[in-house]
Formats: sequence, C-alpha cells, structure tokens
Amino acid sequence: MSYAFVHEGKAFGPSGIIKDVEGTPLEAKDVGEYNKAVEAQELEWLKTAPEKVMLYVKMPEAYQSPLNGVMSKTQPLTGTRVQTWLGTDVATNVIIGFKVRSGFGYGSYRRSVSCKIFGIQYYGWFYESSRDYCRLRRAKVQ
Repeated sequence: MSYAFVHEGKAFGPSGIIKDVEGTPLEAKDVGEYNKAVEAQELEWLKTAPEKVMLYVKMPEAYQSPLNGVMSKTQPLTGTRVQTWLGTDVATNVIIGFKVRSGFGYGSYRRSVSCKIFGIQYYGWFYESSRDYCRLRRAKVQ
C-alpha cells in the first residue's frame, strides 16, 4: 500500500486512482483515514528493522538556509527529526552532516544522515536539494 493524495476531487497514489479490491475508487473524503492506515502498516514494518528505508527529514528553520555549511558531523542537530510521510517522528539521535555538492555541474547537494529508528542504527543520505526525503540503510554494526 502507498499513501494517497487528492487532486480534483479524486484520490491518487503512485500508480493512479486508488481502488479497493472490488474496483471501487477511494473517496476523497476517506483519504485521511486511508493514509493513517498506511502509516500504521509502515510503522509496524519499521519495527521489523528493514535493510533499507525511505523517510523524510524535518530540519529546524534556523538550519534551512542554503548558505549554511557550518553544521557539525559529530553532534546531533537539536530539533532535527526523521519522519514518516504524514509527519510522525520515528528517529532519535539524528545527526546531519555537512552539505556535499553532487550531480552534473554540482547543482544538487545532499547531507549525510545517521539516526536510530526504533533502537536500530541507520545511515544514509538526505537529498536536501531535492526536497526532504532521505534514503537510509541499516548499519551492520549496532
């Protein structure tokens, strides 16, 4: 299952209009309930310590300036959170690294991220120039 969003009064997901088993389209008014059910499944899945996850980083406003390059790699950034798509915090001890330029012409950038999700250490990249998503992998050494 994937999250739904509403566009022009219809509920959509990554594959188009969301339908139930019988082929009935999801009503726009039911999207909130549907997304909460999807999030509950995602939280249960995260508790199983999967190898790879994709979540979202919410940084404090003070650190969202594109000119900021003085962040610590070794100290947790106060107020930084790793969340589900709906905004439920799932990580503790979030550490965000320095901005690293990448891509063709170095027009995009990312930051390393390390955190504990339900007691399991994860690390990966926060693709800050492409919005707020991060791709994380379970650490081999806990």
